[in-house]
Amino acid sequence: MTKVAVCANVHAPPIKVSHASLRPASGESLYRKRCPVCETGVLLVYRDPVSFMLRSVDRCIHCGQQVIYTDRYIAGEPVVNVLDPS
Repeated sequence: MTKVAVCANVHAPPIKVSHASLRPASGESLYRKRCPVCETGVLLVYRDPVSFMLRSVDRCIHCGQQVIYTDRYIAGEPVVNVLDPS
């Protein structure tokens, strides 16, 4: 595995991934997953600041890679598709 620098993927195009297919970042959290690009960073699963619903767009806290979750539900909670809110 090649080491990826901090913020190396901030300007990279977003990738589509299934949250369910990603490796867990810790044994306790159903939400935190390892970044599929750098394997060092973590995807935290953002929530809407007003409704607290899970959002479909996330970003690795290490490399900055943006991901778009294809799942309709994460840990039993519905995911709001911020790119197509219909």
